[in-house]
Amino acid sequence: MKRLIVSALFVMTLASAAIQAQPESNGVGLTVKALFLDYISQNGGEFTDFQSYHSGLEIGLIKKITENLAVAVPIRAGVVQSHEGTDDFQKSIYGIDGTVQYQFYNPGADVVPFITAGVGYVIEREGTNNIQVPVGIGLNFRMADRAYVTWQSEFRVSLEDDRNNLHHGLGFTYYLGSREEREMKKEEIPPAEPIDSDGDGITDDLDLCPQEPGLEQFDGCPDTDGDGLPDYKDLCPENFGSLELNGCPDSDGDGVSDNEDECPNMVGSPDNNGCPDNDADNDGIPNDLDRCPTVAGPASNGGCPEIDADGDGTPDNLDECPNVPGPRNTLGCPDTDGDGVPDAQDRCPSSPGSALNNGCPEANQDTDGDGIPDTVDKCPNRPGLSLYSGCPDTDGDGIDDSLDACPEEAGTPANAGC
Repeated sequence: MKRLIVSALFVMTLASAAIQAQPESNGVGLTVKALFLDYISQNGGEFTDFQSYHSGLEIGLIKKITENLAVAVPIRAGVVQSHEGTDDFQKSIYGIDGTVQYQFYNPGADVVPFITAGVGYVIEREGTNNIQVPVGIGLNFRMADRAYVTWQSEFRVSLEDDRNNLHHGLGFTYYLGSREEREMKKEEIPPAEPIDSDGDGITDDLDLCPQEPGLEQFDGCPDTDGDGLPDYKDLCPENFGSLELNGCPDSDGDGVSDNEDECPNMVGSPDNNGCPDNDADNDGIPNDLDRCPTVAGPASNGGCPEIDADGDGTPDNLDECPNVPGPRNTLGCPDTDGDGVPDAQDRCPSSPGSALNNGCPEANQDTDGDGIPDTVDKCPNRPGLSLYSGCPDTDGDGIDDSLDACPEEAGTPANAGC
């Protein structure tokens, strides 16, 4: 028996080498299995009587007809325990089968179940030759491309009395398998074309910024301000700056970037957030020039905050009338006649005058040039007649315009000038 097994393995090795040297074999494979043969349990014995199991060897060819259907021709030899005569009676058997396999094949699967059925002829060296009908199940476990570890169990019905038996096999199946290769190739997905979503010439798998066009030296990321630092590293991506300051500018050159410098246009120190050390409120105005040294404000307002409660354009700290709108030239206080003298100090708030005369017109002043001094001119801003105390009579009906209900149409006194 040992010689038989060694010889069979040698034949299998030579056959495998020969077939591998051939061109495509259309799905032809070789099988070799170690067999465990049970002639006792199916003929009055016990299934659990494992001592009655004996060994054998099977070699064979298998050919795929379709993806799922294959035919096989296995040849086997072995020793079985005979139920005839004494319990220790053993006999040698030899056989050849023709079987059909249906494989539940799925390309790429690691385990392929199958069922099998067929017909075989068995020669008994000490007994009666007989025909047997095997039916069985099995599993192929993929170990490598086209290589499987195979387990198979068969129930074999003999046409001779008392010859039913069980065969169990464990071994190796190798497909030279151009058919399998073709089927595997059907399932292969062609490699996808490289994608460049932002169109910058750098494919997405290499582009750190695949949705933004960028530069090759920055792995596809942009440098908007062109300062040599890509935007994702640049703290000021839209303002040209230095690498030392993470891409941010330093307008006053004091070593503090503008985005962190509280006095970006005045040289200061990093310890004082970019402002001069003698600037307590960090508004960029030295304490000795700052009207509000402890409260930050713009230089245009003397370093004080611009608060304008009355909205007249004069900050409250400069507005002498912070709650009443007034022009800037009167320090935010109202000047009704516009003579530059605030109403609070103007003795003639409705008549333009001079500051020397407390806001009232000078004695010989004739604002409207009608020859009537403002002091007696009832209409100091409009040329008029002395007859009407300096007021005009536009329609000439003898009623000055200040009393004429229709100043541009002549009328009668009785009708108020209309």
